[in-house]
Amino acid sequence: MKLAFVSALAFAATQGVNAQMTAPDWAQEQNNATVQTLAEGLQDGQNFVVSESDRVIVYNVIEKNTINQESEYFVSVVGITKSACDAGVTEVVIPFSVMNGTVTAKVVKIETFDVIDDAADPAKLETKVTGVSLAGITKLTVGISGTADHLYPVENTTTITTIEDGAFANLTGLTEIITYIEEPATMTKSAFPSTLYSKAKLSVAPSDLGTIAGKFATAPGWENFQRIYTVGDIYAFGDFNADGLINTLDTSDFAVYSKKRGKNYTEPYNEHSVDFDGSGKWSTLDLSLFRTWQKKRFRKI
Repeated sequence: MKLAFVSALAFAATQGVNAQMTAPDWAQEQNNATVQTLAEGLQDGQNFVVSESDRVIVYNVIEKNTINQESEYFVSVVGITKSACDAGVTEVVIPFSVMNGTVTAKVVKIETFDVIDDAADPAKLETKVTGVSLAGITKLTVGISGTADHLYPVENTTTITTIEDGAFANLTGLTEIITYIEEPATMTKSAFPSTLYSKAKLSVAPSDLGTIAGKFATAPGWENFQRIYTVGDIYAFGDFNADGLINTLDTSDFAVYSKKRGKNYTEPYNEHSVDFDGSGKWSTLDLSLFRTWQKKRFRKI
């Protein structure tokens, strides 16, 4: 049976909510071996999952946060468990942070998305499994806080800052990518399969004027996505006149808007396609960047 698995524990963790939960059916069907979970005493370089009931994403300890007196680690994402793959997971969520009891792990980097055997050597979680297709994963969320029914961007300075080359190379079936990272993580075009940039929809965190979308549309790596939306929007970023197309009409309409400096502009327009330089306000530079950007995107959305 195919399952769309979203880590409720990961969502609840950032809110300090009681995250006790029953292990999902797929976990109960696995052997009873105890895997390495998020707990006191993890060493640098050690792999772990959050808990026995949240056994999907595999993390790696980068270092202990020595500044914070509480039990806290900075970690990277290194893969997904084979048991989750065997269950037919179709949706993956990588949170800003996870918690198990009083121990917290903050995700700062995504290294790879390998398949990790969580049964053969559960105490180490180091054995990579080859020949397992991840093409069935169609939705990826990178960076989220909140609960399962109320999601919003992280509200602290620690965030996912780096996505390494080839990190999501195995996720060839993605059709939707959502991120609540407000500053685009450093990455190159090789982070995702090249075919995804023209077919997958990228949605970014809401912001006035489309400021965050503007940052992603011009950021190295991210700029290759041809369909960028603000979460909740019907029209794509760059579709200024909200007609379902990105073409020279958007440029001419945006020029009229710019000439009037947004005042007394009565035509329909996408208010989340105004801030192209990501400055948080409109300026003549936005129009210049818009002209350059839209020339690459004569396409139907």
